[in-house]
Amino acid sequence: WEVPIHLKESKVTVAMMFEINKNGKILDWKLEESGSSALHNSVNNLMKNIKSLPALPKSYQEDSYIFGVRFSPTINKK
Repeated sequence: WEVPIHLKESKVTVAMMFEINKNGKILDWKLEESGSSALHNSVNNLMKNIKSLPALPKSYQEDSYIFGVRFSPTINKK
C-alpha cells in the first residue's frame, strides 16, 4: 500500500469492510469515508489490484466471512 507522502505523519484512518469466500476471493468491499480524499483514493487503488486474500481454514463452516480493517499512514505506538 502506497501512502501519499503528505499523509506520512497524519493520524487520519479509513475503515473498510471485506467479504471473502472460503478460497480467499474478495466478493465485496466497501470503504468508509475518511475525510481525506488522498487516503481514500490510495486504499481504493490498493483494492483494485488485490484479487484474493489467504483462504479461510478448512474448518470454517460458512460460505463467506465478513471483517473490517483500518488503514492508517502512521503506526500506533502504545
